[in-house]
Amino acid sequence: MAFIFLSFGSCMDKEPTREEKISIIKQLYYDDQKYQRILAMLEEYECIPDSVSLPIALDKKTQLAKKIIFKEILKPSDKKNTKRLIDFTKKYGFPGMDYLDHDVPIYLVFVHAEKEDRKKIMSLISKEYKAGRMSEFEMNYILWNYGFKDDPPSIPHPINYRKDLEILKGALENKK
Repeated sequence: MAFIFLSFGSCMDKEPTREEKISIIKQLYYDDQKYQRILAMLEEYECIPDSVSLPIALDKKTQLAKKIIFKEILKPSDKKNTKRLIDFTKKYGFPGMDYLDHDVPIYLVFVHAEKEDRKKIMSLISKEYKAGRMSEFEMNYILWNYGFKDDPPSIPHPINYRKDLEILKGALENKK
């Protein structure tokens, strides 16, 4: 499906179909994850054992790269993606994995939200959980990341977030 609707403004008269909603959240998830993966790779690079000798200058360059990616790319991207998911959720309801029967961990967008957006998100996810559009796992995972739960929720789905996912491939195909 080539339909990607990235703005949730008034230009759309009718509610998108389930397939259109999934296409939208696949793109949003892809947008959220593309820079997260770069930062994760740099963090893995820092964890190379001390037995491997690396020049100190290279470590400083890695640190600088992480700071630039985080401040100049990741934070603005997270803010934009959080706003998009909040707007989508307010308009159509939270596009939960169980609710729409898909495998896109879209709740991770809320995990990356700035602190100033979290109060609004907390209210929104409480409403969406009560309405049955968000699973207990999705809600608890967000709450755990915000520091409101001591233990991480057990993952109900065998999803490995650090490996290639079919949804990422799908999002790339939709961009063509």
